[in-house]
Amino acid sequence: MEIGLREERLKEPYASLLRKLLDRALEKLGDNLISFVVFGSVARGEARKDSDIDILIVARDLPRSRFKRQDLFMEIEEAVEP
Repeated sequence: MEIGLREERLKEPYASLLRKLLDRALEKLGDNLISFVVFGSVARGEARKDSDIDILIVARDLPRSRFKRQDLFMEIEEAVEP
C-alpha cells in the first residue's frame, strides 16, 4: 500500500504540519491506515492565515468505543502541538 501526501498544492506551514500528522497516523495505525484525506481550503491551496486544516482518516480495526477512538486521534494530533 502506498500512503503519501501529494504536496503540490500544500503551502507552508500546512505541508509540514500535515506531514507530521500523517507520520504519526502511520506510527499509530500502521497497516490499518487506509486513507488520509486533506480537504477544504488547505487542500485547494486557498488557505488563509486563520484557516484550519480539515482531514479525514479512514482506518481498519479501530477501537469500538468512541472514547478510545477519540483518545487515539488525540495521540495523533499531539504530533503538531507546541
